[in-house]
Amino acid sequence: MISPLFKINLIMYPVKVSLVEIDNIVSKCSLSPNQINTLVYNNGPGSFTGIRVSSAIVQAIGFSNDCPVYGINALNLDAYYLYKKYNVQKIQIAKKAFGDQIFHGLFLVNDKDCLAQESIKTITFSDIKVQSNYMLATNSKDIESFNDNKYESIEKYIGSELLIEYYTIL
Repeated sequence: MISPLFKINLIMYPVKVSLVEIDNIVSKCSLSPNQINTLVYNNGPGSFTGIRVSSAIVQAIGFSNDCPVYGINALNLDAYYLYKKYNVQKIQIAKKAFGDQIFHGLFLVNDKDCLAQESIKTITFSDIKVQSNYMLATNSKDIESFNDNKYESIEKYIGSELLIEYYTIL
């Protein structure tokens, strides 16, 4: 049986707070930490240091419990979320990175795959070429105004509830 999935944004928490938050979630699920048998987490893109810290914590729990750990790219999860919501197979994700940088990817999604059509890149805002045959999704106000509001916002949703479902299609 899969227990309820709670979102832990380890990237946003210092290590000590992350461990306390994990303990709180395990307690809410009435589990002991040694009952964790699989871990699925968001492995970026994002803050390099934050991702390294969260990855180390998750890997340590996996090692301690002798269980598998699976990292899922956030842009793939965004594309899968949009596919499930709108049944659109071609999705262009442009997610704010830092400064004028954007994490960018083109995805082809169906019930069995969520594939990046090219390498996910970090590019500048000016390098984005909106693909007319793809749904554009972004969390960047610059892109929103650039594209005359023909986009889907990916800023105000939590995709973590899809982690288990997404993992099972891989």
